[in-house]
Amino acid sequence: MVCLQKIDEICSVSTKYDIPVLEDAAEALGSEYKGRKCGTFGRFGALSFNGNKMITTSGGGALIVADEDTKKRDDVLCNSSSCTFFLIINMRR
Repeated sequence: MVCLQKIDEICSVSTKYDIPVLEDAAEALGSEYKGRKCGTFGRFGALSFNGNKMITTSGGGALIVADEDTKKRDDVLCNSSSCTFFLIINMRR
């Protein structure tokens, strides 16, 4: 939970510089921090359903988005094999 301990600071910097946060919640399905579900702090949240996770489909996952406009745009991208690029910082220690 190193990342979530600093999530308020991360989101503040994100807002200040207009950088979207993609929250890796692959191992946190159903977890909460400060009364809020993991995967909902950033503009995007990613869950994994790989074979070694709590809920599995043998692969795949879910993308959590913060608003309806983003959802509509991402639906089009996912269904048209378009590619978008995100900067993802892995904060493991």
